[in-house]
Order: sequence, then C-alpha cells, then structure tokens
Amino acid sequence: MSRNRLAILFTAILIGTIAVVGATHRDLAHEFWSAVAAFPLAAVAAALFIVFGQVAAQSLRLWAIVPGDVALPPGWVAAAFMAGECANIVAPVRAGDALKVVLLTRVPGPTQIGTLRAAGAVLADKLVDLGSLVLLCLVAGLSTLIWTGGSARVPGSLVVIGIAIAVPLAWVGLRLAPARWITTAKVGLAELSRGLTALRDPVRLAGSLSFSLAAWGAEVLAIRVLAGSLGFPMSASQLLFALVVMNAGTSVPVAAANAGVYEATLAYGLHRSGVPVAPALAIATTHHLIELAAISLSTLILTLAYRPHRGEVTRGRTPCASNAPSGPS
Repeated sequence: MSRNRLAILFTAILIGTIAVVGATHRDLAHEFWSAVAAFPLAAVAAALFIVFGQVAAQSLRLWAIVPGDVALPPGWVAAAFMAGECANIVAPVRAGDALKVVLLTRVPGPTQIGTLRAAGAVLADKLVDLGSLVLLCLVAGLSTLIWTGGSARVPGSLVVIGIAIAVPLAWVGLRLAPARWITTAKVGLAELSRGLTALRDPVRLAGSLSFSLAAWGAEVLAIRVLAGSLGFPMSASQLLFALVVMNAGTSVPVAAANAGVYEATLAYGLHRSGVPVAPALAIATTHHLIELAAISLSTLILTLAYRPHRGEVTRGRTPCASNAPSGPS
C-alpha cells in the first residue's frame, strides 16, 4: 500500500475514532464544544496575527541561512518556504521540503542555486530550527522532559543495534560500489555541503537563529493568548513543554495535516501543565486551525505576489527561470 493511501487510511481511522469517543463520552464532548465557543473573537484574531508573524519569521530563517554568495531575495525565499509548508499539510512524508528545494532553484536573481546546494540550505534551516528549540529548552530548564515522560526517546539498545547494523552495511556498500558511483557521491556530498556553509558564517547563523527564536516565541505567545482567554494563565516553560511534546509527536507525519495527532499531543502537553482535558483539546484544536489558516493565507498571498512566469534566465538583471516565479504583480 502506498504512503498516500496509508495516510488517507490513518486519517479516516482517526476521524472515526474521534467520532466514537465523542459519542461515548458526551460530557467531555460537551465541555470541549463549550470551551471552543468560549474563545473571545479578539483572542482568536490576536492569535492569528501572532501566527502570521511566526510564519514570516520562519521564512526569514531560511532566507538568512542560504549561502551568502547566492543572494536570493527574501520575498522569493518566503514564497518558496510557504509553498513547501502548505504542501507539507497535504503531501506525505514532508514532500513539501522537496518542493522548497525545487522552488529555491527557480528563484530569480543575479546568481542561481543548484538543487543539491538548495537541499543543503533547507537542511541547514532544519538544523537551526532544531538547535533554537534545544537552546530554548536549556534556557527554560526543561531537562525535566526526561522524567515527565514528555520526550519521545528511542531505547539506547536500539540505537546500538542500529549502528552495529548500519556501519558494516555501509562499509560493504562502499567496497562493492563501482568507482564512478563513489565519485558521483563525493561530488554530490561536496555540493550538498556547500549549502551548509552559512552555518559557519557567524553573521548569517546569528540572523537565522534570531528569526528561529522569534518564530518559537510567537508560537508560545499565540498558545498563551488562547489559554489565557479561557482562564488558564501559563508560564513560558509550561507552554514550551507542550510545544516540545507536540513537535515530538508530529515529527513523523502519519495523517493529512497531522490531524488528530497535533491536537492530541499538544493537548497532552497542556494537560500535563495543569489545563483540564476538554479546554486543552479546545486550545490545541483552535491553535492548529489558526496555524493552517495562516499558512494557507500566506501561501496564497505570496503565490499571487510571486506567481509563475515563463522567461529566460539572463545574468546581470532580474532573471526568471523557466516555470519560475515572476516579480511582484
């Protein structure tokens, strides 16, 4: 069975499970809908505005970590980033990240970026994103994730077994592979590493890290606004804990838009921080809908501003690769 069908099947099963739970736990369902209806419109609007700032910071995080000698315009990078994020909502196994790579290679400018180098830049963006979250956890003192059970951990024995299997297989593969394959792989890895060069640039790394911290801060603030509007003031550490749990749970996409998984993991994190189950589910569901709305609207706006245009790439002026976006309309 294909991954697309598995995702659709899992989503259908999840929706059916939610329906059954709602039918058999009517009190919980009633509390959930009451909490959803209790959200002030101003709080929802404020959270949406904050999430728009979050996605803007995320797109600038990618722009800042692109190698400096490429000089891609921030608006175009933002358009590529948001298109990829929107594709990740519906595409399996985060295929939207591959779309980001393709679109980055088509961004017009005095210099172009190759596919492998663009893949390196997207990988660098992921590393900065993860690194900034780890930094925030260290600052917030969330080492307690280990004993609270909020972290998703792989048993140490499985790691050892995996390494013991992978290393010999890699060695045998290198010994048996034709020389031309190894040469091609070396060239590809060298080009991929060129996309990671901004990680060694203190200025670009600091800029990307700053945007990443701003994005995480905006997400924390949006959830705090929603929780506070229902009468559950939460500390930054509690909110960050809930985000860590949610990101761990959704790191492997198993359903379209992570529907159900997103809500369950975020609600679990909020509940462990003292929010009752029904309001926690209401906060998680509303936040997820706001995230999806912000990503979709941002993608639509940027697509209209930087819509595809056929043209020839010319050096020394604003070029447009075939099927690449054109300038703002």
